[in-house]
Amino acid sequence: MKKSKFTHGISPQEKYNSFAVPYNEKAEQDAIWYALNGKHDTIFEYINNKTLFKNSLYAGIYEGIKTCIEKNEYPSPLSILRLGWDLSREYSKEASKIKQQPQPIDDLFTTCMVVIENEVARQVIYKCMETLDSVYNSVSNSITAAETLTNFSDEIGQSLNHISKLDFQDLKRNVIAEIKERVEGNAKVIKTNISELDLILGGFENGSFSVIAARPSMGKTAFLVQLMYNIAVIQNKKVLMFNLEMTKEELCKRFIALHTKFSNFELRQGFDRQMGKYDEMVRRVESLTTNNIYLIDNIFDGNQIFAKARQMVNNVGIELVFFDYIQLSSLKESGNREQEISKISRLCKQTAKQCKIPVIALSQLSRAVESRSGDKRPQMSDIRESGAIEQDADNVLFLYRPEYYEITMDENNESTFNLLEVIIAKARNGVLKTVKLHYERMYNEVTNWSNRGQINSKIIGNISDFESAPKVLGQNEIGF
Repeated sequence: MKKSKFTHGISPQEKYNSFAVPYNEKAEQDAIWYALNGKHDTIFEYINNKTLFKNSLYAGIYEGIKTCIEKNEYPSPLSILRLGWDLSREYSKEASKIKQQPQPIDDLFTTCMVVIENEVARQVIYKCMETLDSVYNSVSNSITAAETLTNFSDEIGQSLNHISKLDFQDLKRNVIAEIKERVEGNAKVIKTNISELDLILGGFENGSFSVIAARPSMGKTAFLVQLMYNIAVIQNKKVLMFNLEMTKEELCKRFIALHTKFSNFELRQGFDRQMGKYDEMVRRVESLTTNNIYLIDNIFDGNQIFAKARQMVNNVGIELVFFDYIQLSSLKESGNREQEISKISRLCKQTAKQCKIPVIALSQLSRAVESRSGDKRPQMSDIRESGAIEQDADNVLFLYRPEYYEITMDENNESTFNLLEVIIAKARNGVLKTVKLHYERMYNEVTNWSNRGQINSKIIGNISDFESAPKVLGQNEIGF
């Protein structure tokens, strides 16, 4: 038989198994932990064969646990040792070490999925290399190779049928635990710190993807800066913002205006050369000492943006990601513009789920709003360039200022002066409602509507004691 030109006599599995295939040792170890700590039945349901483990030691422990169950013995390091089969002492010793470790961070289902996904990835690599090797040697093998890949795809699909359902009892326990956290006030939800909005929206849940959409001049960036300020400065949580529209210096000026209560106009005009005002601004801004805000303004490729986000979640402990705004990013080789935006939207959702943090993205609305008669309040169909955004998002919030359209009185004959409406058009776990907020345009402050008319001269946040955690920053990033 002719030797492969491609692998030079080495099988694809031999060539790639040792150094280039996906493998997550921690996930395999965590699966063994769950099996040794009372969850073996569920582990067997999802990880139904020892071949799913790449690590031969963990595969042996798995087989030992399975043998214990078959012999009506509770699986433990000691019972594995009592089986008396080859290498049982080595398996028992490693099993004992794993059993004594703390409970894994990832839940059981996530752990099993990581193990399974890595094995599927390895099998795909092996099969593709075998097929490539066959076609490389002879073009006449191409049709057979295509059929082989089709059959392989079907086999993989059938082999994954068993993981299509969650164990209901585990799911029920997880949901009850989550409800208890909410009752105790420890829920994994990040509030906006605008009480009238939080009352309706309930905050941003970990793993959720939210879209804030509006036409230009509605206050999108001001609203986003207020959320960042409330979350990073007041709640002391680490936030990351990809600002594709403004430079990080311009965005920093917005924070200074909001914190010091000096208008954007005064900052731009240099206080008309009044050093007294400048000195007062410097005095006030000294209390803006948070280390929780990270700004990146030089990455536009969607894949790079979310790769960077995942890196900073792991390295810095980012708890929420802002993205300003979706339509300014791009993807290489992604088809037409609508397909491109759809993929970026999906990346937002995947990043939120994988990192278990909220992702909040701004989006532009189409000009259809301007041509519409009436009050010109936005609708879901107005989101620019993609219906996928509204489909992927857990929450869709529209910002609307009647004043912009010279509407000075609302339906109840109340003044719309400095009124910002947050129209909750989609809320996967909340209520669809319009929340009235007060928007002080001079320094871009967004607060409760009940605050209107109040003069707020107090500087929020004497933040001198925030922890200064080490940062992982490149030369084009800024943290403050």
